[in-house]
Amino acid sequence: MTNSTALQDLFGTKEMARYNSIHFVLAGIYFMLFIFSILFFVRLLRHTHMTFSWQRFFHPTLSLGCIIRSAFFTLQPFIATGVIEVPQRLNLFLNLLPTYLFFACYLIILFLWAEIYHKSAWRSRSAHYFRPLYLGIVAFIFLVVFILEALDWAHKQPPLTIEQQRYPLNVGVYQTSISLFALFLYSCVGLGFLIYGLMVWRAVAQRSSFATESSGQHIKHKVVFLTVLINICFFSRIGLITWALIITSPSTWWWFDGSYFLALEVVPLVLMLMVLHSTPKRKQLETGNSSGNGHAPGETTPLVNEDRRTSTLS
Repeated sequence: MTNSTALQDLFGTKEMARYNSIHFVLAGIYFMLFIFSILFFVRLLRHTHMTFSWQRFFHPTLSLGCIIRSAFFTLQPFIATGVIEVPQRLNLFLNLLPTYLFFACYLIILFLWAEIYHKSAWRSRSAHYFRPLYLGIVAFIFLVVFILEALDWAHKQPPLTIEQQRYPLNVGVYQTSISLFALFLYSCVGLGFLIYGLMVWRAVAQRSSFATESSGQHIKHKVVFLTVLINICFFSRIGLITWALIITSPSTWWWFDGSYFLALEVVPLVLMLMVLHSTPKRKQLETGNSSGNGHAPGETTPLVNEDRRTSTLS
C-alpha cells in the first residue's frame, strides 16, 4: 500500500478523520505523561533525600502504562481503517493492560491515604505491613488478569464481524469477565478512597491545634478535593463500562474515547503525579536534618512527620 493510499484510508471521510485525529491526540497526551513521569523519577533518583519507597513503585508502573496506552492509541487509526491488521485479542489486551497498571498506581495513593490516617491520627507504626499487602494485592490482580487472558487465548474464538476486528470490543465470556473484574476493582478502590479520605479529613479536623493552622486547612481542602474528584471519575467510569457491556459499545464513536479517557483517566493520573511529586520544602528538610528529627527507620513515606506534624501535601 502506497503512502497516499494509506493517508486516504486514514482521513478519507470526515467521521474517520475525526476518529483518527482524536486518537493521535490521545497518544500524544499519554506520551507526554510518560515523559513527565520518567523525568520526575530521574530527578528523584538524583535527590535521594526526596525519594520514598512508594515513588519507586509508582513512577515505573505509571510510565509503563502510559507508553503502552500511547502505543495503543497510535495503532487504533491504522487498525480501524484496515491499514494494518492486529489480532483482536492482542488489540484488546493492549487496551486492558494499562488499565490494570494504572490500578496499581491508584492503590499506591490509596495506601498513602491509609498511612496518613494511621500515622497522623494514631501515631502508629503499624503501617509497615502496607508494603507487602500492596504487593500481594497487585500480584493477585495481575494473576487473575493473566489467567483470564490465557483462558481467552486457549478458547476458540467465534467468527468476528468487521467492527469487532477493527475496534477494541469485548468478544466472548473471558473478555467480558476481564471487564467485569475491572468494574469490581473500580468499586473497591473508589470505596477505599471515600472511606480513607473521610477518615484523614476527620483526623486532621480533630487536631484542634493543627486544624487551625494554614497548613492544616490546606491539607483538609486538598483531601476533600482529591477524594471527591477521584470518586467522581471512578464511579462515572463504572457506569459507562456497565452501559457499554449491557447496551452497546461506544468505542466506534469518534468523540467518545477522547472525552472518556481525558476526563476519567488522564485527570486522575495527573492528580497522582501532583500528589507523589510533592516534596518537603528545603527549609523543612534542613530543619529536620539539623535537629535530628528525620524520618524514623523503616518509615515508608514522608507524608507525615510525626515530630513536626508537617506534610508534603501542604
